[in-house]
Amino acid sequence: MTRLLQRLVRAASQRPLPRPLPRATSGPRRPPVVMVSAEGVSLDGGAMNKDQIKGKIEEIKGGLKERFGRATKDRKTQAEGWAEKQKGKVQEKIGEMERESERKEPEKP
Repeated sequence: MTRLLQRLVRAASQRPLPRPLPRATSGPRRPPVVMVSAEGVSLDGGAMNKDQIKGKIEEIKGGLKERFGRATKDRKTQAEGWAEKQKGKVQEKIGEMERESERKEPEKP
């Protein structure tokens, strides 16, 4: 039994370690450009209103909470994170609809 164990240990120590997989990137990552003006906050050139910003923040927070719940196997935290993420998406869409309605508002004669 000990000889078999010694052979296994020797064979395992002679194997090369597996190489880590290369990261799939399309180039260097650049941070998003955030600009503040009189019209509102702009993210990469597109103006965002307060509802869109709050929605995006809520969506990110919910995603992080959902991942944390998944990592810790806490279903309640994962569900709360999912709900916050969906709430953020809805709030962001409301902001987009408000912005579109402001653009298309007809002029009064």
